Amino acid sequence: YAEIRVATVTIKNEVFLLVSIANITDEVLKREELQLKEKRYRNLYFRNKAGVFTLNTRTQVIEANDAFFRMFENSLKKGEKLFEDEQFTDWSFIMDSLKSTEKAQNYQTQYTLNSGNKKTFVFSWYIDTQTGYIEGSVIDLTSIEKANQALKESEEKYRLIYEESN
Repeated sequence: YAEIRVATVTIKNEVFLLVSIANITDEVLKREELQLKEKRYRNLYFRNKAGVFTLNTRTQVIEANDAFFRMFENSLKKGEKLFEDEQFTDWSFIMDSLKSTEKAQNYQTQYTLNSGNKKTFVFSWYIDTQTGYIEGSVIDLTSIEKANQALKESEEKYRLIYEESN
């Protein structure tokens, strides 16, 4: 890739063309690579099946993908707090761990939605030291926990039948 710049210069009533040619191959390739990385990042962020989010230190949602909002049954919107004051002990614990290691993984918590539904979420997050934002992902374990509980109840039922049968 080359960049050609042409300028006209007048010297003693004569017009001259001033031409400069520069090799910009490296700059173009770097720009293309950056665009490709940005596309990959956007795909990972917005097309991910896990909830992906960005919060500020007051737990306000700065950005999140659709999966995140669906997990919370669309009860959260950008600018609203993920953890309200009654859940602030959870957030204090998280912030303390983020300050010491800059990341926290597999933080499991019970969350009560505005609808009254209770869900079990597992968060992984880190603090971006340049912006001060907390970024991470969340998965909903509610259905897995319900299936696990049903399996335990079924096992208990059949164990009791077996033990009490002649």
